[in-house]
Amino acid sequence: MDKFASLFAQGGLSLDRLRTICRVADAGGLSRAADGDAAQMSLFSRQIRELETFFGTALTRRKGKGIALTKAGEELARLARVQLAALDDFRRACRAEPQHVTIGSSESVLHWLVVPQLGALRARVPDTEFELAAVRTRDLAMQLSSLALDVALIREDAVAPPIESRTAMPLGFALFVPVALAGGLTPRNLRTRIAALPIAISRGGQFRAQLESSAARAGWPLRFVLHCSSSTESAAAVRHGSHAAILPTIAAATFDPSLVRRFALPFLDDYGRTLAVAWNPRLVETRPLVGRVVAALVELLAPLAVRG
Repeated sequence: MDKFASLFAQGGLSLDRLRTICRVADAGGLSRAADGDAAQMSLFSRQIRELETFFGTALTRRKGKGIALTKAGEELARLARVQLAALDDFRRACRAEPQHVTIGSSESVLHWLVVPQLGALRARVPDTEFELAAVRTRDLAMQLSSLALDVALIREDAVAPPIESRTAMPLGFALFVPVALAGGLTPRNLRTRIAALPIAISRGGQFRAQLESSAARAGWPLRFVLHCSSSTESAAAVRHGSHAAILPTIAAATFDPSLVRRFALPFLDDYGRTLAVAWNPRLVETRPLVGRVVAALVELLAPLAVRG
């Protein structure tokens, strides 16, 4: 008995068409997926219409001036990603080529936590190539759900079913001061002398707003003189000795402790978060490699959690 006979009873379903629905989902719309190319847009539109005929449901909808996927289209993209990834794994294995895993997180977590562990990660999961994706925290869970990411390092409080996670490490914040600016500075006099420090800070964002309100309530006068596009830029200013910065505690790994001093900020004690390694169990069922990467990441980050 051929239980898949109905899938082949009519035309319209192909790997190429499934790839197109994934590209539209990843790009957030038809025009973006085609990079504005009229011929490509026409091809993608035809392929999606053929999929709609095959499945008997609308896969796209109007969104403003563009075309986006319906819920059915998004679900088909999720199914297609799993199957295409599994097929790609099989093809690579047959050719003795490395398999591919995408790890997503914020830019700073990738820079300070993941990149330093890549050598050890490849030793634990050999014959694997990794792609790093800098993704905003609020989008990480969504991309795990849609299977656009294989694994993510994400705040534990942002994880929701069906996504699963394992605790990796606490994530706090501290003040980092170049020794050239820290003369005479101690934890005891920090509150009275912090206003004299030129502080670099990331522009905007939830943390910036929380930092400013918490410092004001606690009576800590902060002087922001450099506004950066990211925490890694702020850290670079610290390394050059020109500015202090309030950064995630994981940034300590990027500094020479003889050149940069670290100070706790009591008014941020309640702002600590727990970082988790997260994945979609739906993906692990067809790609066991992803589960091995998760286990390896948790193992590698555990000693860092103990060190704080």
